[in-house]
Amino acid sequence: MDVINYSTFQKIKSIFTGHEPRGISIDEEGHCVWVANRNISPTGWAPHHTTVCQGKSGNVTIIDMNTLELLPEWEAEVSVDPYCVSIKK
Repeated sequence: MDVINYSTFQKIKSIFTGHEPRGISIDEEGHCVWVANRNISPTGWAPHHTTVCQGKSGNVTIIDMNTLELLPEWEAEVSVDPYCVSIKK
């Protein structure tokens, strides 16, 4: 994923959140960006079940908006092919 300065449209930084990011949600109160990744990497987590798509289980990662770094202590496995993520408080 690329971080863009919306005033200048200049790329600030690239952050690897996972293979094939599909969904993004912003938690401004917590200063975090949540990213759902398809994770089609051959080294990614294997699915817990066999499926027609034979994909890998997806994952959700979190970017700290203050440091523009992934939260290293947080990553969650989700089902194959996640397409969105939402935050509810």
